[in-house]
Amino acid sequence: MVVRSSDNVVGISTNDLVVIHPDTAAVRQVAAGLAKSVSAYPEMGVTVIHAGGLDQLASIKATLATTFPTVKFDLPVRYGNIQPK
Repeated sequence: MVVRSSDNVVGISTNDLVVIHPDTAAVRQVAAGLAKSVSAYPEMGVTVIHAGGLDQLASIKATLATTFPTVKFDLPVRYGNIQPK
């Protein structure tokens, strides 16, 4: 679970970290030993890292931010149930 403190909303994370950096091969190489799985999408400059738990994402993010100073991150979080109509 993830708490968005700006408006006190609780959401669910799938323990994925989206890494936005054009050199997806380099990101994948650094993250490979740190995560459960790494999926690279070079045509978009995006790598999705799946960790065993949300607590592992902070250290993975710190390692990548140190290695790639211009990297950007996103943490996908679902803040409500999506129900088909």
